[in-house]
Amino acid sequence: MRQINDDSHVDQLLRQIKLNPDYRLSKAFVSSLRLFPKKLRFARQTFKYISSASNIYPHQEADLIRACRYVSRLDSRWIDFCRNKILETNAYFYSRIQSCYLLARTALSGKELAAYEECFDEEMNEFVLTSLTVLLSQYRDDNNTRVIRKLVLHPNSRVAMVGKHYRLLKWDIQHAQKFFNYVFERRMEMRLCDYIGVLWYPLYSNNPKILTRLLSHIDRIGPRHPVLDLRDTLASMSNIGHARLEKFE
Repeated sequence: MRQINDDSHVDQLLRQIKLNPDYRLSKAFVSSLRLFPKKLRFARQTFKYISSASNIYPHQEADLIRACRYVSRLDSRWIDFCRNKILETNAYFYSRIQSCYLLARTALSGKELAAYEECFDEEMNEFVLTSLTVLLSQYRDDNNTRVIRKLVLHPNSRVAMVGKHYRLLKWDIQHAQKFFNYVFERRMEMRLCDYIGVLWYPLYSNNPKILTRLLSHIDRIGPRHPVLDLRDTLASMSNIGHARLEKFE
């Protein structure tokens, strides 16, 4: 479909989604938006639907949030919606999870990071906890290491396991390289939308070899990635990474 630029089926999918909560429709919609990231009208139509009174199926809402993770540009309404959804502790857990992964593509302020860390400290659902880690990754330098230490020592085994993975990304060159090869695999550029939040952890590595390899991938794909919001984030990561790398020379 992408080769012939035919997105007519996506309009039909959206019409059916509004009438039928079948997860197979939502799953197809996710796949379609991965193919057509520059079709911004789909994100606008989706937001109009999930912010309306017709949005009564929590799992469908979560899938629609996930789909818009792959849209090239998202306006501030999406950012505000996801921010509120994450901090709404009574919201459906899967919607909060998908909101975390969508927000991971944006730059977060110190105030926002503090709010998400407070949310993390009070959260009980292990799946929401691990999703919040893709936001806390934007803490810089010593605070980044502090977050990893908090995760590794967390009483929940799933959270601790994720923390150990992040620690290896910062210190183990072989572990980091395998991860980079997977995330930045050629012809799989949309995979980066799923893992952009994790890349902040190795960006603050004190191992210059890990940092150099990460920056080589970022500088290769960043300027040409089809998701423009991701280009902005990758450009910011590149600037931070090269400035840090100079300190090791």
